[in-house]
Amino acid sequence: MSGRPWARSLPLDVIVAAGASYLYAREAFPTASFLKLGMASPLPTRLIERFRAMVDRLYVVEELDPCFEEQIRLMGVQVDGGKEAVPLIGELDPGIVARALEGIGAPGATAELLAPVGDPVPDLPGRPPTLCPGCSHRGVFIALRKLKVFVSGDIGCYALGALEPFKAMHTCICMGASIGGAHGMEKVTERDGVLKNRAVAVIGDSTFFHSGITALLDVAWNRSDTVAVILDNRITAMTGGQHTPGTGRTLADLQSPPVDIPKLCEALGIERVRTVDPDDIAAVEAALPEEIAADGPSVIIATSKCALVYRLRGEAWHVDAELCTGCKVCLKAGCVGLMLVDSDEKASVEIVTSQCTGCGVCAKLCKQGAILAPEIEEVTA
Repeated sequence: MSGRPWARSLPLDVIVAAGASYLYAREAFPTASFLKLGMASPLPTRLIERFRAMVDRLYVVEELDPCFEEQIRLMGVQVDGGKEAVPLIGELDPGIVARALEGIGAPGATAELLAPVGDPVPDLPGRPPTLCPGCSHRGVFIALRKLKVFVSGDIGCYALGALEPFKAMHTCICMGASIGGAHGMEKVTERDGVLKNRAVAVIGDSTFFHSGITALLDVAWNRSDTVAVILDNRITAMTGGQHTPGTGRTLADLQSPPVDIPKLCEALGIERVRTVDPDDIAAVEAALPEEIAADGPSVIIATSKCALVYRLRGEAWHVDAELCTGCKVCLKAGCVGLMLVDSDEKASVEIVTSQCTGCGVCAKLCKQGAILAPEIEEVTA
């Protein structure tokens, strides 16, 4: 209860919350007392009843459906405010919580949060989330975008492949659904020799270990013509860099035998297994059509370490302004290290050196040869 002792001196208004909703409510009502729930099921019935007996009013703050609120009401505990005020859809924030509960009589809301939200500023440039500079997934999505095949996606950083500038992911349902989804699409789609009628699955290495192995076994067993691309960045990148069965370390950071992904795929019955460097755009663009056109299941393993987790940092590349025509093709790499600069003479691209990791993917897209590798000074004895 936020460090406060059990006593009759509690404020009359108490809020029950958990997770991010607790932080929003805490900011919205800084003087209120809180019962912060750390377990969703089963709820601590006696604790909630004891807490409720000490106050006059109780509010429940949670995102989406009223899971806590309904359970607390079913306990016979009176709830004085919840989903009749707090929105059922969308994400919450401190302002939404403050205005919602204040509207049904809860005192003590932060005054600044009660101010009406102004109209958005017009003509602001869009800033969609994008892959990190040097991300190993970038090359695969550049190639998939060109092929225009159906891409069954999965949960991970690579879900950003659905957004501009790639727009190369068409489904993202749950962990492991990419391979199963592509398998199902392949079984109901007439190929007719048309490349874009084929289904390709993309799945990260950690998600593959978590719930993709069984789907790939099903693909092999049913002799599906599905192509699975395992985006092996050697870590669980999206959620903070946790180890996987392929890193050779456990979650407790103990040494463990690393799983060999190519051998695992072969053991499942996949005969066509190949590994590519995703930063080698030409190799990826050669491998994908070949495996898509082949009969039977196949796996492409795109292996390159996560630039963020492994702190990969090479010398920054640079742009020859005279050679750059401002064609913007390099911007299709979707890297925040690239910046388009307009001048009176022409538009050209510059590289933000503080962002560049030296992967060179943008240079592989440049038709003018205007993006140059860093000059390495030779050290003589």
